[in-house]
Amino acid sequence: MLEIEQIRARFGADKNHFALMDYLLSNGCEILYAETDGVLCFYYGIHAIFGTSENGLKNCLSLIDNASCVVCSSSEEGDATLEKFKNLSKKKACYQILYEKSFGTTLPDNTVVEVLKPTEENVDFVTKTYTLGFSKDEIKRLMTRFDFYATYTDGEISGYIGRHDEGSIGILEIMPKFRRRGLGAYLVDYSIKKLLEKGEIAYCNIETQNKKSLKMHEKMGYYPSDKLVYWCV
Repeated sequence: MLEIEQIRARFGADKNHFALMDYLLSNGCEILYAETDGVLCFYYGIHAIFGTSENGLKNCLSLIDNASCVVCSSSEEGDATLEKFKNLSKKKACYQILYEKSFGTTLPDNTVVEVLKPTEENVDFVTKTYTLGFSKDEIKRLMTRFDFYATYTDGEISGYIGRHDEGSIGILEIMPKFRRRGLGAYLVDYSIKKLLEKGEIAYCNIETQNKKSLKMHEKMGYYPSDKLVYWCV
């Protein structure tokens, strides 16, 4: 079986495309298969298949008995995953961005940023306002596991950001009346800064149809991978 540094040497040339896998490898994922024909990892309920040949894909899929979420490095891997696991019905294509530095965005006027602690009140607030509709249990688990940050404008929560199970920056929401003030860009950049200060990998996944997020990132000087990853859920 390939060692972690051998995996990085083989697949890590495109840092953006390799960001998720690199995060998993850096944070103690279970490596189920790692050969020259592909890699399979497992981390917090997520299987990740990367860089397989036809034989490697077959070998990786044979090692998965049940799957609730599989992220794949190619569309072909995603199609094969959906074919095997009938409980998975969607293949979401995403860009990845590896953040190697922050850009020092400016905090808007009358605004401060603080850690959003996982109190019952804050968990309820995020559950009710996050537009992608995560359950309260999911939000509580993520807020307990990761630091979430909130901006307060004139004493009121104006936005927040957190992270997903695979460690990517996300759960970004700006309250409607505070939009178009640069709060989203600030929270992304603030999260990047905090992760890099701790020596962690900072990255995100952006669904291909999320033009608003892509445009915001381009304005900040961040450009996504040419290759996509595919989330089978």
